[in-house]
Amino acid sequence: GGPILEFGAGTGRIGLELARAGVIYTGVDLAPAMLDVFRAKLEGEDEELRKRTRIKEGDLRTMQLDRRFACVIAPGGVLSHLLTDDDRRRALNRVKAHLVPGGFLVLDAAIPSFEQLGAAQDGKPTKPEAELERSGTGKSKIRRMVSVSADPASQLLRLHHEWIEAG
Repeated sequence: GGPILEFGAGTGRIGLELARAGVIYTGVDLAPAMLDVFRAKLEGEDEELRKRTRIKEGDLRTMQLDRRFACVIAPGGVLSHLLTDDDRRRALNRVKAHLVPGGFLVLDAAIPSFEQLGAAQDGKPTKPEAELERSGTGKSKIRRMVSVSADPASQLLRLHHEWIEAG
């Protein structure tokens, strides 16, 4: 138990569920528009949940908060969005500064295989990654297509997501 800090809080997909589970939660994100969506979601929650939920706009490489946390989470490949070793080092130093002794960092990171990197060279759209039916219509669908290009020299993958009406 203990308070949780989320780097890359976004629209609150994870943070709101943590807060609903009774966790003292702080979320940080660089994108104000994403945090606006999160704040709007919080308006529909009870006062007790809102009291234990803090949202801050900020850069995970420089963020300084007034408390320490039992756990820092960085879901959704957040650390993978940092392009340099220096940026990653700065972010991890911020994690360390915000953890209590014995605290935990929980993150996910995709590490593509050489085969995936080789297949990504052309940047052509892959098969649909997701297909969703619009609420209430019963007929209209949206398909998410992803194309990937890789630069082996810089070790960067570039992902392009496109949402397409599918019928």
